[in-house]
Amino acid sequence: MASSYFSTSLALGAIGEVRSLATVSLARSLDEPVNPIVDLPYLSALLLSEDRPPRGVVRRVWQMNQAMQFAEFAPVTSLQHRILASGLRPGPLEQVVLRLHKSPSPTTPKWIDATLRSALSAPDFLRGTQMTAYRGLRRRVFFAPGGPALDPLSVTSFLLLILWCGRPTGIPPQAWARLEKVTAGLADQPGWEGPLDRLVLTEACKVLDREEWDSRDMVGAGAEEGEKGIEHV
Repeated sequence: MASSYFSTSLALGAIGEVRSLATVSLARSLDEPVNPIVDLPYLSALLLSEDRPPRGVVRRVWQMNQAMQFAEFAPVTSLQHRILASGLRPGPLEQVVLRLHKSPSPTTPKWIDATLRSALSAPDFLRGTQMTAYRGLRRRVFFAPGGPALDPLSVTSFLLLILWCGRPTGIPPQAWARLEKVTAGLADQPGWEGPLDRLVLTEACKVLDREEWDSRDMVGAGAEEGEKGIEHV
């Protein structure tokens, strides 16, 4: 499959597919029944795409960074949104005001990372997966009446479970390698492991016959299962 440029339509299609894959991976990791995964064309194309936006967006981001000088690609004011939408440089008065910003940072946004984070951190998606996690865990872990008051799983945990369950045949090896790289980068960042993450990952290791997980090396061998992945459960 040839690489392509990142686009909004590609991201929207990939969001639905990665949520389905994460939900099935979570269920399988907790020994819950799952349905087979069908083709994942949008997710595959996203992972094979060049990690940059179309030229028109690049131009507008550059123009806004030149004018705004803000630390991250995160327009929050109406002025920033207006300039991004118009693709035009601000007028003389706006330029005088905006030059008060002292911290230029022309950081290019990570579009694939951002799409995966958006897909796996939406409230409706997290509510559904929390129920799946609770159903799977209550058969294996002692909970007080009413269940645990736990934060939802992190994006990193969802991606780890996807990798541990093995590559579906619908995702090419090159795309899978890209997913491994993204996940390794997220796993290297501190502070993502909450109580539910530890519970689910520990039980997943037992179900998937893995060694106990280690936050220092967690992408691991399950990512190499290839054709024996989720599609053939």
